[in-house]
Amino acid sequence: MLSALATLLVAAYPADAAAALRAYSLRAPMFYETEVRALASFADHDGSSVLAGGAGVGIALHRIVTPPATAMVSSWTALRAGTAARISVASGAPRLRLEVPFLFGAERAIGGIAAGANWRGYVLGAAAAPQVIVGSGLHAAWVRAEMHLDRVALEGPKEPHLRLSLALQAPVGYPETLVALGAGIAWY
Repeated sequence: MLSALATLLVAAYPADAAAALRAYSLRAPMFYETEVRALASFADHDGSSVLAGGAGVGIALHRIVTPPATAMVSSWTALRAGTAARISVASGAPRLRLEVPFLFGAERAIGGIAAGANWRGYVLGAAAAPQVIVGSGLHAAWVRAEMHLDRVALEGPKEPHLRLSLALQAPVGYPETLVALGAGIAWY
C-alpha cells in the first residue's frame, strides 16, 4: 500500500519543472491571485486638485482561455474578475476614503519556458473597474479602468511577481477625474 501511495505522489509531482508547470496548467485552468499595492493618485474633484496616496489588498479569479496543454509552455490569455479594498489619504476633501473596485477584464501573458525550465515573461492586463467609494458619504464611480503589467518568473504556483498599475477614472457618477499609479506584489 505504501509503494502504491509513493507511486501516486511521484506521478503527481514531476521532477522536471517544465513538466510540473504543464501539469499545473492542466489541473488548474482556473486559479486565483492575491495582491498588495501602494498607490499615488492625482484627481480633479469638483474643480479642486487633490493628491492622494494609499495602499490596499486585492483578490481576483482567472480563467485561462488558451488551451490548457499549452498555457504554461508559451503565451496565454485569461479572463479575470476580482475585487480589492484600498485606503487612501488625500490633500483635500474627503481626506480619508475607502475604495472598493470590482474588476472585470482580461490578461495576456507573453513569454515561455526559458533556460532552467521556468516560465518567464510579462502579463499585461486591462479591466473595467467601477468602484464604491466611502469617504464623505457613499458614492460610486462607474467609468473607471485599471491596467497592470506584471514581470513573471514562474517556478510553480503562488510565486511573488512585481506589479505596476495605472487606473483612470472619468467623472461619471462621482465628480472626480482621477489618474492613479501603483506598484506592488501579486501572487498567482
